[in-house]
Amino acid sequence: MVEQIDEILQEVIDNSEKPDRKIRLVEEPNEGVAVWVGSEHFIGIDAVPDPIVKDLIRLAVKEWDKRTEKRA
Repeated sequence: MVEQIDEILQEVIDNSEKPDRKIRLVEEPNEGVAVWVGSEHFIGIDAVPDPIVKDLIRLAVKEWDKRTEKRA
């Protein structure tokens, strides 16, 4: 699931005003979802201090929800 959302996040970033942003979602076995913003590492979306990055991730999650609803 996290990998699928990250793929959508990359699409969202490519279509954003700053397509050169380096943001990645990774599933950490003991910590849950990790967010990489450049070389900075955060555990969970809420730990990310940049509201624009949070918005991009939330947009990707919404799109993932839409796509998975269509398959169900």
